[in-house]
Amino acid sequence: MRKFLTSVFLSFVILLLSVFTPVKTNATTYIIQVVDSFFNPNSQNAAVGDTILFQYVGPTRSHTATCDPGIDPTTSLPVGAATFDAPLNSGSLSFTYVLTVEGTYQYNCQFHAGSGMTGILNVAAGGPPTYVWNRTDSADFQVASNWTPDRTTPGTTDVLVFNNGAANTIAYNIPTQTIAGFQVTSNTTLKCYDAFAGASTITITGGTNPNLQVEAGSNLTFASSGANTNTIVMNLAMGTTGLIGGTFTFTSTLTGTGHRLQAVDAGAVVFQNGSIFNYGPFAGGNAYGAGSGASGLNSVVFQNGSKFVFRSIANGANPFGASAPNTVCVFQTGSTYEHQSNLSPVASGRTYANFVMNLAGGTASVTGASALTLDNLTVTDGTFNCNMTGRINIKGNISVAAGKTLNFTPASNPVDSLVFNGTSQQSISGAGTINITNTLTIQTKVLLNNSAGLVLNKNITFPGSLNLLSGNITTGSNTLTLGTSILNLGTLTRTSGTIIGNFSRWFAPSTVSNVLFPVGTATNYRPVLFTLTSNPFSGGTVTVGHTDGTDGSDLAAPFSDGGYSIERRSNMFWTVTPSFSDGVYTVSADGNGQTGITDINNLRLIYSPDGTTFSAPGTHVAGSGGSVASRSGLAGSVAGNFFLGGNNSNNPLPVEMDNFVASTIKNEVILDWATGHELNNSGFEVQRASLIPNQNSTDFASTINYTTVGYVQSRGNSNLEQTYKFNDRNLQAGRYAYRLKQIDVNGNYTYFILNNEVFVNLPAKFFISQNYPNPFNPTTNINYEIPFDGMVKILVYDNTGREIKTLVNGNVNAGYHKVEFNASGLPSGVYFYRVNASSGSQNFDKVFKMMLIK
Repeated sequence: MRKFLTSVFLSFVILLLSVFTPVKTNATTYIIQVVDSFFNPNSQNAAVGDTILFQYVGPTRSHTATCDPGIDPTTSLPVGAATFDAPLNSGSLSFTYVLTVEGTYQYNCQFHAGSGMTGILNVAAGGPPTYVWNRTDSADFQVASNWTPDRTTPGTTDVLVFNNGAANTIAYNIPTQTIAGFQVTSNTTLKCYDAFAGASTITITGGTNPNLQVEAGSNLTFASSGANTNTIVMNLAMGTTGLIGGTFTFTSTLTGTGHRLQAVDAGAVVFQNGSIFNYGPFAGGNAYGAGSGASGLNSVVFQNGSKFVFRSIANGANPFGASAPNTVCVFQTGSTYEHQSNLSPVASGRTYANFVMNLAGGTASVTGASALTLDNLTVTDGTFNCNMTGRINIKGNISVAAGKTLNFTPASNPVDSLVFNGTSQQSISGAGTINITNTLTIQTKVLLNNSAGLVLNKNITFPGSLNLLSGNITTGSNTLTLGTSILNLGTLTRTSGTIIGNFSRWFAPSTVSNVLFPVGTATNYRPVLFTLTSNPFSGGTVTVGHTDGTDGSDLAAPFSDGGYSIERRSNMFWTVTPSFSDGVYTVSADGNGQTGITDINNLRLIYSPDGTTFSAPGTHVAGSGGSVASRSGLAGSVAGNFFLGGNNSNNPLPVEMDNFVASTIKNEVILDWATGHELNNSGFEVQRASLIPNQNSTDFASTINYTTVGYVQSRGNSNLEQTYKFNDRNLQAGRYAYRLKQIDVNGNYTYFILNNEVFVNLPAKFFISQNYPNPFNPTTNINYEIPFDGMVKILVYDNTGREIKTLVNGNVNAGYHKVEFNASGLPSGVYFYRVNASSGSQNFDKVFKMMLIK
């Protein structure tokens, strides 16, 4: 009878321990290495809820870490604690044990009992009760034995942990319940099904933040049981938070299942970098609630690098929840919304970050009267129609994959239907189809050394109007076309900004004056005005491009235009290409920034079909505005390049730089350059910049700190090649940029930048020079090179071997160095200097003789 009562009492104690022993939620994993003859460490303090990870180190023997008195009576553990018997060898490298009961655990190595290979775990009580799911298959959430310890009496302070690392863990029959924490960790994939009787609501309150956690590498899915639309709703009460680093999915077997993840506090649920939220395909409604009650405004945040994947086919599905402009879900810069549904994304008055259309063979459209704001817009699959009546703001880039389509087709014609208003350079790219109607507005800003603006990585047509407010459009080898036909010419408005590249415009078969082509470079606006004085029969397009160049060159075959001798031409030019061959036109080109323009009335616009042969078709029109040259009476068949023309008396377009190169000898840079033509040139200021990391020699000069290191006098006016040289000596190892500042006799100047950066490398070996001058009086210099950081001593001795001066004694960085010896106060005679340099196993020692003559 006594034995029976004792047994009952022990069972009761074990029950109390397993149910009411608190376990901390911020659990720690302790690693114990199993070596050939010992555990490392052999004593470990921990707390309930922590994990012990036994790791096999070996290297030669197998071990079995055992804490089971039934197998090894020398082991012991607290009442209610689970025993363990862990084989560890080269084929089984680790074993995990979760501490669930406080007390002392003594374990041994079963195969080496009595060898002193023992270990102790001292386990203290933890925090709130933690229950660890112990199944890796499909099991009932409400069965107590599926938890460790047994979850016999669920409580509101319970923390539920899923950390088995299994790839297909299923917990079904989830009831409505209040808990303190829900954690999916250790690369565990968990799918949760609602209770069979209906919807399930899990309320998380109290406990330690983050109360909801899905670690990176782990997956949590809310699914519906059977053929119904029962749901799982997880509510995070005030003061609780969720941290999602892995993948969270809402799915079902029937359309319209309304799973929810709701939080009261703003910013309570955070999807971190690398996390993914999958919504659908059968989930419906607002994933995070509607912004009232248990669902607070701005309560769910997608951080940079996170992704929301929308797959729902249920109408009404909406990541934002509340009515615009309010929102439950916030997409921060760098996050991505990926649309994989034929449903229309919510757009009116909404702000996403990166927006990706990715539905194979599908089509989705956005509509709405209020502005839609996006960072990057990408179509990787399917067709995406932007049918907004409100503005679409693009802060990033547009990209359309090959075979896919992006249509901007507003239902009405707002003032600006598509606006590029980012703060860094934007682009349109991809091999797919982009159709844009109505208005495109560029509102980009120039920041630092970035020209900002918009880059076209493909041919683009704007059928409606183009409004340049600020910033440049760069086309590269592509062409931007305004208008679609002789009936739809498109309209251009420019406040600021330049098209760098090729710009094409439509012309009707009628006369027209001063049609603007706002072309040029990032630094010089060089527009062209095109006038049709005799209409072409059928109309068509005119394409104008600008190619930059510095200064001017002599013509191989000078010619005369109306009695004016043309001997030189600019190196920059415009390319004008009408698609029609009839009609007559006038072209005016602004040479803003071109050096050497001195007589605007005689400044010519000359023509070359190939850049080699030059002529002056049509009639010269006196220049205007300080740098505008014009030509009239040009037949539509005249298509090609137009240059500025002048001669050596006026409009000389002065210095022609043939080449500019650099070479190095140790820590000396030799600069060589040659000019093919010079007029009124005073000379060249040589400027050098030491480049910092991530800086290139071709960066804008405003971002590079150039200093003047020398000056080279010009050899005067010349039409022959003149060569120059400059030696920049005694440099330290590093990366350098060089430029020449060519200055004329009137003080005007222009820059020629060395196209490549110059490297001065560290010395390959130790070297010390003979002092110079030698003999000397009273000072002399000693150069030395050291290939490593190390200790350097340079000592001076007289001819009796007595040390008389220390020149260097300390740590010196690798590189090129010079030290001066001042012998004032010493008598004439022979002296010696000894150099010693050392670093680790490297050592250099040498003695030199020098002579002081007074």
